[in-house]
Amino acid sequence: MYEEEKVTTENSSDFGMERRLIKTLRLYLIPFILVVIFMTVAGALYGNFGRKTMYKAEKTVMLITNILNIDKEGNEYSPSIKNDVVLAIDYLPDVAFMIKHPMVIEDANRRYKENGFEGSISGGSVSVDYGEDNLIFSISYLDENDDLADKKLAYIVESARANVGKYVKADKFDILPLQKGATLSVETDTVKFSFLGLIAGVAIVLCISFLKVFTDNTIKEVSELEDIS
Repeated sequence: MYEEEKVTTENSSDFGMERRLIKTLRLYLIPFILVVIFMTVAGALYGNFGRKTMYKAEKTVMLITNILNIDKEGNEYSPSIKNDVVLAIDYLPDVAFMIKHPMVIEDANRRYKENGFEGSISGGSVSVDYGEDNLIFSISYLDENDDLADKKLAYIVESARANVGKYVKADKFDILPLQKGATLSVETDTVKFSFLGLIAGVAIVLCISFLKVFTDNTIKEVSELEDIS
């Protein structure tokens, strides 16, 4: 009997806490909304103006592979253009991975420094964007200097063309650039930091609400007095 009363009292207490938390959120709804808006805007401003300007150099390329067979006379021939396309699409995820591989980055760095450029190429600044059914994809590089971003990307593409094919089991493998120069753009993290600011704002609101509920021992309702008695 005593245990049943104890469980009932605990459940009632938990429900009371939830109710007080909801009432606190409702009571301070406007200030809480302002806090979330402020943190979101602050995140957006930081992402746009608070960080160093980063330049993104991007180049569109095309993956080319060829399945070669040998006929009875010893001549090479490609059985089907369709097979070549299917093979290339199958290899694309591995190619994208290999472009960012340390082996390719180290070779790109060597080529870059041999030509007298300062600094180094970072694998973390390389991105590869590709679709599931398209042989055309893009390689990009982020840097604080727009000119260096363009140059570093050029050496990455050059190194990828020279090295990735060694690890892909296909004949006549190549990563063919479809444009001479890279497309340059300013990269901002407005959306990313806006989202982080939004999450931080919600977290602050919830923390304040929990602290207010759990540190306030005053009786707010008659039901709470009944629970105590």
